[in-house]
Amino acid sequence: MKTVSLPIPTLLLLLFSITLSGQDVQKTLVRAFDVGGASELSLDLDGPVVVQTWSNSMVRVQMQITLSNVTGNMLQSLIASGRYNLKGAPEGNNFIISAPAMHKTVRVGDAELAERVSYTVFVPEKASVIILGVSSEETVAEGTALTRKPM
Repeated sequence: MKTVSLPIPTLLLLLFSITLSGQDVQKTLVRAFDVGGASELSLDLDGPVVVQTWSNSMVRVQMQITLSNVTGNMLQSLIASGRYNLKGAPEGNNFIISAPAMHKTVRVGDAELAERVSYTVFVPEKASVIILGVSSEETVAEGTALTRKPM
């Protein structure tokens, strides 16, 4: 019987790679929108939304992304492919912000990608906000008129 010995650095790398596979990967992306003179803001975002007011005329969206059981390279690849791109479009006195690529399912091997995305949206003080398709448990509003519309 022949025994094979692995050098200690190889063993350490194997142990390190096993512990990395169970880690979460996180990233915060920020996008600002010039809403012009729109007094109403509609948010079509999948996930928990926190709405805060501020004295700026721009809308700022912070997207917190957490992926489970993938590498940082996978998250960077999803960002580069446009999965987390936000779109903003004026529609009369309303400005709509959406994340269209988030409606698509991403599979990694045989399993669906385990991702958690939440949003913090800073809106002008006098703007009213409509959140589309989000339940009341997923929405927090601070200092703004807020309406929820189920989809």
